[in-house]
Amino acid sequence: MVKTVNKTISTLSILVDIESKDFSSQSYSSQKTTSVDSRYQESDPDLSIREYFLASQVQRAKQRKRVFQTIQSWQSVLAILIWSKKRGIADAYEGAVDLLAECTEVHLFQETARYLEASNLLASRSETQSLSNLDDFWEVLIQGVACAAAIPVQERFNLILKLFPSSQRRAIKAAIIDALVILSDEMNIPPIRNSLGRFTSVREPDLYIRNYAEEALKNL
Repeated sequence: MVKTVNKTISTLSILVDIESKDFSSQSYSSQKTTSVDSRYQESDPDLSIREYFLASQVQRAKQRKRVFQTIQSWQSVLAILIWSKKRGIADAYEGAVDLLAECTEVHLFQETARYLEASNLLASRSETQSLSNLDDFWEVLIQGVACAAAIPVQERFNLILKLFPSSQRRAIKAAIIDALVILSDEMNIPPIRNSLGRFTSVREPDLYIRNYAEEALKNL
């Protein structure tokens, strides 16, 4: 348990300053051809993920399936989430969601979600920046689950509703709403409507989220 908490604290320290890692212009060119920052190497043992994000969109499309076949742990999924926030990487968010969509094993999502939930508990007691970065990671992970077509849709639906945090943070609620809309193309609409209903209820304190969910319902 102590080891898990220490790993979580270490990860949070990476999240706090992740925006300082710049891969744009000259900085990007030099980092692309030299060794990875030593601190980042500790969080990304799978260099194929790094190569994927430094590739062009055309190359990424060709590499996605092969790259994800090398991913065997939630640590590698976390590395994808970290890369989704890298400055100077073209379409990092979309690239991360597309890569996660290749996942065929629901346990990778489950284990990553549990780790982020533990990180959420620590971040809520520390820097706001850590919590904001975690929101971004949750968003990418939730979208990746919704798009992972190789996993049965009911499993993805259950995962989104039962495993992801019952957060009051707007970004996570909006990500879940978007994910439910994506799933509506593959499953019966009534469960989707019922799930969206929790966000349109008067018990939902965020008016923006209530309106966002109502728009989603109209478009089903």
